[in-house]
Amino acid sequence: MLRRFPPGVDVEACISLECLVRLKDIALHRARVGHPVLAARALLLLRVLLKLFRGRVTDVSQYCPALLMLSVSSLKSSTPLLQMASCKLLQCLLPVAHANDILASFSESQEVLFSIALGDTTSDALLYLSLETYSEWISCCHSVSKCVAAPGSHSRLFQCWMGHIRDPHMGELVVLMFRELITDINDG
Repeated sequence: MLRRFPPGVDVEACISLECLVRLKDIALHRARVGHPVLAARALLLLRVLLKLFRGRVTDVSQYCPALLMLSVSSLKSSTPLLQMASCKLLQCLLPVAHANDILASFSESQEVLFSIALGDTTSDALLYLSLETYSEWISCCHSVSKCVAAPGSHSRLFQCWMGHIRDPHMGELVVLMFRELITDINDG
């Protein structure tokens, strides 16, 4: 729908920031009443709208705390599609959210992200996405504070790597994550 706007039309004038709030409410409601596919679609549309509004005069940072909370609660879903949509929304939120909001929501979500990565039924795409999200998130947290990683993060990351040791791309991602975790320990 958004791609079908004719060139030159101000999309922001057509779509208000109230859409963000409504979509957030829809996603929360659908996730609670057992419609994870609809909740995932709402999260993905939220991501598209955030990308549209980012870099314009509109300040979306005021909505970030609620959207971070929504994303973290959606990560806890047992539906991979909703988990994936949540990770993608989180990656879009991290550059625009206030650092303290990012830090506050990280402690709750890091265990969920590792649970997803270590899941027996987790697809490769969701595995990479959850680890990339964790890496970006802890990097953002380090701009505010060190020692934010959970005590067992190193061993959980090592477990994940051992489960996918034959995947050469996993090695690169794990090295990046270990760098963040080592920074977390040494500077704390």
